[in-house]
Amino acid sequence: MSSEQPPQVAFITGGSSGIGLALARRLARTGTKLALVDRDEESLGHAVAEIESMQTRAIGLVCDVGDRAQVFHAAERADAELGPVDLVVNNAGVGAAGAIGDISSDSWDWVMRVNLMGVIHGIEAFVPKLKARGRGYILNTASMAGMRGGAFMGPYCASKAAVVSISETLYAELSPMGIGVSVLCPGFVKTRLHLTSFETDPANKEADPQLVAFSPLIETGIPVEAVAERIVEAMKNRELYIFTHPGYASIVEERYAQLRQAFEAAAQSPAISSLDTALPAISLG
Repeated sequence: MSSEQPPQVAFITGGSSGIGLALARRLARTGTKLALVDRDEESLGHAVAEIESMQTRAIGLVCDVGDRAQVFHAAERADAELGPVDLVVNNAGVGAAGAIGDISSDSWDWVMRVNLMGVIHGIEAFVPKLKARGRGYILNTASMAGMRGGAFMGPYCASKAAVVSISETLYAELSPMGIGVSVLCPGFVKTRLHLTSFETDPANKEADPQLVAFSPLIETGIPVEAVAERIVEAMKNRELYIFTHPGYASIVEERYAQLRQAFEAAAQSPAISSLDTALPAISLG
């Protein structure tokens, strides 16, 4: 995908609702053919019908992104039925709330399986193909929670921080080859994340009070359409980090102020200051 030309075929996980579906609608307006991927067959059918009503080709692929074989199978179907995928959107995500130590191991496994391994499976399925063609784009959905951890969302924050780091690594590796990489880090967006998370969490027996507390913030978040528009703008400019809430800059600034203080403390430490700790410069590409 060049900075001037829209993608010809997009593969979007979590594509039957929320940010995934909003991005599909936005891409459909420019004629992009769409492979919508989701585990909810019913909502997937509705999403495909909506996109096709826009006179754009779309297929629905029922897939659990946490299952590597299913993702690879979906990738092959997308290529076979629509043509070579040139935009991969690893967007499917879930969340679990609670204090660390109280969150069950099943919930940890589930969040990491979807949010982290789902992204990795999408990367593994498509990166070799994009490299072979020397073009394309990968968009991974993380969160502002990946930029700064917060209380009561340990699994979600950890998984999204990993997605940010993987995206930075991909950017360094793929940008010299002409392949674009972006990581979306939204704040609160009006989606069904809190509802689908509760419905599908294998450890949820009753509404978690922390998840309930986050619900109003999600329900009053910014519209998914605005996020989709911002994504398209950012991909045209090949921006690595895509933010949606400028007011959250202070969150990142606070984190890096603390990191700078930590480096200064190390420089003043008698145990460290006398050592040669210089490393070769590391570039993000």
